[in-house]
Formats: sequence, structure tokens, C-alpha cells
Amino acid sequence: MSDKENRYATLDGIRGMAALFVVTLHAKQMFPWAHFEHAYLAVDLFFMISGVVLARAYENRLASKKIGPAAFMRLRFARVFPLYIIGVLLGACVNYLSQFFGPCTANTLPQSILASLVFAVAMMPSPFARGLFPINGPVWSLFFELIANFLYARFLPFLTGRVLASVIGGGFLAISAASIQYHMIDAGYLWRNCPFGLVRVCFSFAIGVAVHRHAAKRRIQSNAVSLAVIVVCALSLAINVPKDWETVYVIAVVSAVFPAIIIVAAQVEPSHLLRKVCLAAGTASYGIYVLHSPLASLTRFAAKGFFNIGPVVTAYWGLPFLVALAGVVFVLDRTYDPCFRRILTRTIRRGPHAAPASSIVPESPV
Repeated sequence: MSDKENRYATLDGIRGMAALFVVTLHAKQMFPWAHFEHAYLAVDLFFMISGVVLARAYENRLASKKIGPAAFMRLRFARVFPLYIIGVLLGACVNYLSQFFGPCTANTLPQSILASLVFAVAMMPSPFARGLFPINGPVWSLFFELIANFLYARFLPFLTGRVLASVIGGGFLAISAASIQYHMIDAGYLWRNCPFGLVRVCFSFAIGVAVHRHAAKRRIQSNAVSLAVIVVCALSLAINVPKDWETVYVIAVVSAVFPAIIIVAAQVEPSHLLRKVCLAAGTASYGIYVLHSPLASLTRFAAKGFFNIGPVVTAYWGLPFLVALAGVVFVLDRTYDPCFRRILTRTIRRGPHAAPASSIVPESPV
């Protein structure tokens, strides 16, 4: 089965759509009209999709010991590191240039940039800042996802249906309590609330694994259903509700709407043109996620420094920026990323406890 045939196209379409919502959240100056208060929930959606995709690609191999936890994590590293490191280096440039273009904070001091960069290159959070990854804020979720990946691979023999249900139940109680207390669950990226990042990823990733285990093995084709699922998902991120309903809405979306969407999306595939669009969106989603924040800042600096363009004019740059961002990611996905991944994969295969080549299977971009 080819890589494209092996992928969940509807889930890829959802991932690509959700990545666009994240861009509007972090590049607000370019999207002043995009008041999507629940765009941050896209992260929980990413975690769920990751659970489905990785369980499908690796659960049988991990369970049969054809690949061990260490080799699995090396493969995950090879998958995410090439584009991640570009985002980190661009983020370091942004923090340095912020001294001249603003805003200037403690994170933009040269010594702070250097200290954070050392940890970020190792894919570790910086202990010297309020945020876990001051160089490229959005990658905090990638850090927690890799933790979830390790826990999944390491404790898979004990991850029975009951244990999985307990993880989901405990996560539901924690998320419900946080939502009731704070009326949202947008947490995990600061040191003061970073434990909740682990709660979010364990809850959502476990749901994804459960969906994989119980989903029908045979998928049906329906462009109408695939498109409807993507639209419903987009609406769940776009809708703003009255403050009195915020708690109920967040709990309902994360614990009921998203799982239902993932269940349907994992069993329905689009065909023809829609399938190609969904696959392309899924391929681009990871690059968009890890690169959008520093590239948006660099765009703002260029507008201000070279063209003396202020926030009012920059507000019309949203769509051109998305097009340019997609173009950059497309080029990197076709050139740099596969080349760097091949180098890392070869290194992994030569290393101790390496995974056999037969265990390195195609997976949807995560």
C-alpha cells in the first residue's frame, strides 16, 4: 500500500483546516476580523488525530516488539525535527530583531535568546522564561505530544481497554474542573500551568488510540460526508458563545464533538480532487504549525522596517501571508524535509537498538 493510500485523507483535511485557525490565533495583527475564541482547541484536535494515526501505524509493531520504545522515539524525532529546527532558528532571529522592532522583553535579551536556544535545539523547554518555548511559542504542544508518544510506546503492554478508559475518564474530570474554574482550558504553554498540558495531551491522545482500536477496519468513500465533517469541525472552532455557556461549550466540544468527528473521519474517505486537497492540507499542516509564528513576526518586521507599514495596512496581509506560508512549506516539504529525514533515518538505522527497515512505515504527517 502506498503512502497516500495508507493515509486518512479526511483527518488530513481536518488537520490542515485546524492549522489555519491556529495561524489566525497567533498572527492576530494580520487577521483582526478573526475573533475565533476557541481556535486554541485545535491543539486538542491535533492530539486526538495523532493518537489515531500513530496507533494505526505502530501499535501492532510495538506490541509484537518488532520495534521498541527507543527506536520508536528515534523515528518520531526524525519525523518532527527537520522543520522544528527551522522554526526554532527563525524564532531566535525574531527575538533578536525584536530589540529593534519591538516589543522588547526579557526574552529578547541576547543572553536569554542564547540560553533558550540551547534548550530549544534539544527540544526541551527553557527554564529561564515564563513560557516553555519563548523562541517559538506554539511548539509547546509538540513537546507534550512527544511525551505522550513515549508514554504510549513504553506502557503499551499495560494499556488495556480499562486502563485507556481510566486515562480518558481522569482527563475528562480534570478538563471539566479546569473549564468550570477558569471557563477555558487554554493552558500548558506557561510554566505555571504546564502540568495541564500533560493532562490535555494524555486525554486527547488516549481518545485517538481508542478510536483506532474500535473503528471499522474498512473505510467508505463519501465526499459529502468528509466535507461535512471538516465543516462541522471548523464551525466548532469558529463559533463564539455567550460567557455563561463557555464552560459547557468547551467541555462538550473536547469530550463529545471532537471524538465524534474523529470517529467519523477515521472511517470515511473522500475521493478524486477532494482527496488530493485533503492530503495536501495534511502534509502542509505540520510545517504551517511550527513555522507560522516566527514567519508572521518577520513579516511584521519587514512591513515596519522596509516599507514603514503600520498595523492598519498589515491587517489586509492575512490571505497573502497564508498563501506565502503555504508556498514556503510546500517547497520545504518537497526538498529540505525529506532529505533531512532520510539522513536522520539512516543514522537511526545504524544506531544501537535500531528499528529494522521493515518497521519504518508510512504515516500521516503529525
